Order: sequence, then structure tokens, then C-alpha cells
Amino acid sequence: MIFSYFELTKSRLMLMVLATAFLGFWMSSGQDHNLLQFLKMIFGTFLVGGGANALNQFFERETDARMKRTRNRPIPSGRLTAQSALLFGGSLTIGGTAFLWTGVNALTGMIGALAAFSYIFVYTPLKRKTTLNTFVGALPGALPVVMGWTAAGGKPDPQSLALFWILYFWQLPHFFAIARIYREDYRQSGLRMMAIGEDDAKKAAWQIVLFSALLVPVTITPARIGMTGVMYLATALAAGAAFLTFALYMAVTKLSAPKKFIPASILYLTLLIAFMIADKQ
Repeated sequence: MIFSYFELTKSRLMLMVLATAFLGFWMSSGQDHNLLQFLKMIFGTFLVGGGANALNQFFERETDARMKRTRNRPIPSGRLTAQSALLFGGSLTIGGTAFLWTGVNALTGMIGALAAFSYIFVYTPLKRKTTLNTFVGALPGALPVVMGWTAAGGKPDPQSLALFWILYFWQLPHFFAIARIYREDYRQSGLRMMAIGEDDAKKAAWQIVLFSALLVPVTITPARIGMTGVMYLATALAAGAAFLTFALYMAVTKLSAPKKFIPASILYLTLLIAFMIADKQ
């Protein structure tokens, strides 16, 4: 039972969320970098993000039941009732927002609330209405890095936006590839995702190329504005070129290797985060 509730938080996704929140905290221009403040930020971010994920599963329980990759989630499998998931998710989201607001600072709490609201009440319903939903869903996905930034005392500024846009643009090719992998599930569920139609392969492939290409200038911005040094700049250029080359390969082969693109995408982001942290100026 306890594991089922924990599963509602989408723990693997939350690892990425917490990693980006840590990145924002570490890179912040603020002065409050003490361990206690960091731990409070991580705890509150987990509550808000985990609660939002649970509420997402509550609202998509019927859709999840129709897809092979999600039918074993706690609600469609019958391990938890919809009402218990709603109570759990709502409690975590509201409690986490309040904790961030009072225990960290009001600005971080506000950004956390914005991320949760846009994920649950904007992105989730848009998945049934338009293929543009991924562009909206990438917004709450990129906000945790700003939460980490403000938790350390930084204010929203060009430096925090540089981090935000890296996370935003990285999500687009990553999730277009995921949509291609699970296109049959998405078609059967009625969700409107990019790349799920047979005629969408070429279009989606070049969308992946476009946003992979945009990532190159976006990812070198921290070095250009003095947040990082030459080591990060060289890594961002080399990794960006390799990532773009893979995207081009997928485009000319009509998305023949999307399953290999996902781990490559995660490795790419991991390298960026690691070298940014190591080369902070």
C-alpha cells in the first residue's frame, strides 16, 4: 500500500526534477546556500511535484487504463481508489506549497504553485485537445530549476532564465521521441500527441532536429553571461553537436531509433548539469 502511494509521485521523474532544482540552487546568485535551506527546498519541491504527479494520475485514470504502459499504475490497477489518490495528491501539493512558502520563501512557494497549477489544470487537459500540449507541459517541467534558484536567495533574472530555457528546450525533442515510441498507446487513448500518426513521422523528426539545434546556442548562454567557464562551454558545444547529429540521423531515417534517442537525451542533460556545477564561476 505504501509503495502504491509512492508510485503515484512518479519517483523516476522526480529524480530529474530534484536534480534540476539542485542545479538552480547551486548556480544561484543569492547568498543563502546553507545545507538546511537546501534540504527544505528539496523536501518542499518533492511534495509539490509528487503531489502534482498524483493528481495528474487521478485526472487521467481512465486514459491510463487504456494504455499498456500505464494500465498497471495504482489507480487503473485497482491498488488505490481514485478518491484516495485525489486526497493524497491534493494534500501533498497544498502542503508542499505551504511548506515552500513559509519554510523557504514566498517567491519559491509561488513558483511551485504555478508549476503545479499549470501541470494539473493546463497541460493535463490540453493533452486531449491539441498536439501543442508538449510546448505547454515543458513550462512546469522547467520551473524547478528556478525554484532552486530563488530558494537560495536569487531573484528571477537573465541568469535564472538561461537555466530555465535549457530545461525547456531540452524537453521538446525528448518528449517528441517518447510520443513516437508509444504512438499506439496514445492513439488508442485519444491523447493528441506529436508524432503518433503514421504521417507525422517526418514532421516530428524535423521538429526534433529543430529543437536539438536550438539547444546549442541556448546551452552555451551560461558561459556567455559569465555563469560558467571554458570547460562547460567546450562540453556544451561538443555534446550539443553530438546530440544534433543523432537527431539528424533520426530525421533522415524517419524516426527509426527513438528508443536510443531517449537515453542519449538523458545523458546529454546529465553532462550539461554535471559540467555546469563543476565549472561554476
